[in-house]
Amino acid sequence: MKKIALLLLLTLSLNSLAQATLTKDQVLHEFQKNENSKSGNYKDILASFYQLATTNLTGDEKSIEFNSTLFALKAKANPELMQDVNFVKERFSRNFQFNFKVNLDDNLSYTGFSGGFSYAIINERDKQLAVLTSTLYGENYTNFMTVIEEIQSELLTNLTSVNRQQEMDLIEKATEDIINGISYEDTATNNYYSAISNRFKEKVQANSAFEAKEVKDFVTAFKQLKSNEYNAIDAKPLWTVAADGTADAEGRFNQASFGTVFLKGNKAASNEIDIRALLKYADTVAVTPMQRLDLTSTAGVNFKLARGKQNVSFFELKAAMEYKAVFKNRMEDEKQHQFFGNAEIRVRIAEDLWFPVIIKYDIENSNFLGFLNVSYNFENLFGKVMR
Repeated sequence: MKKIALLLLLTLSLNSLAQATLTKDQVLHEFQKNENSKSGNYKDILASFYQLATTNLTGDEKSIEFNSTLFALKAKANPELMQDVNFVKERFSRNFQFNFKVNLDDNLSYTGFSGGFSYAIINERDKQLAVLTSTLYGENYTNFMTVIEEIQSELLTNLTSVNRQQEMDLIEKATEDIINGISYEDTATNNYYSAISNRFKEKVQANSAFEAKEVKDFVTAFKQLKSNEYNAIDAKPLWTVAADGTADAEGRFNQASFGTVFLKGNKAASNEIDIRALLKYADTVAVTPMQRLDLTSTAGVNFKLARGKQNVSFFELKAAMEYKAVFKNRMEDEKQHQFFGNAEIRVRIAEDLWFPVIIKYDIENSNFLGFLNVSYNFENLFGKVMR
């Protein structure tokens, strides 16, 4: 009975409601599902494990960038961190990201490198730490489990010593399939499927706490309730700060920057407000050596225009206004204040591969600028995990 009850607990709630310890594969499996539901816009700000990106492929100043969290490195060295009891303790390392960037010119010649870090001061979108026990999903789960455990007790009590282990395995398999929404075309292959379903219906028939009567209706409702709860989490705020430095091809420091990003979604998590600011200091030798200070800020909304199964976003559009100001040492013919209208289109080609295309419109000069980026997120640290 304990074995079956544990299976139910893991299948229904995983890291959200489980009180038992999950294995690293179970945590990673749920982690990957949650990662797939994140917007590409979010993952370009805070990569959960590893991200390899190329920026401005069609421009004069290109780069190849590697991002990783501190947790990714720690988990690679110590896989035990992927167990849930250890995973939840790693809040700082999962919100601390570092990056390395190789800078190239139009001819793909090396021009220098950059390195820095970012940290999520506020990250309420961490589904791995979500506790759903007091939600509508959690309350219904508790009622559902009470009835299921009663049925388990009845079935196990009636088992004889003959083929007892085989019968227990059949009960376990039937329960697992019911909870996962798998229908049997031929219930004769496992008569416990019908026995559990029918007994469940009998038990809840006269119970006013249950609106649905069929166990399959409960499973469908659970999926929707959990999806609603996770949408609410995806809509919560994320605020990061970042700093980095750049050196030229000779290894001399020539640039530093400090930036911040704030995201906040709507109730359905179908779009998110995106506000950014980047203050940059640079030593330039464009004409004569001089120190330059400028600010770039944007404000807009990122829309998840197309989502597939399990809320996986595969087409996004971000519309934003950009303001750029040069505080010190403007270039010749450069304006102190500039405004742009930006559109950023993200297309998900594969599970981990995104193609962001950025289009800028210079409002004052009526010019269009285009930038093509590619980002590849890879989370699997321990080999193939069943999806």
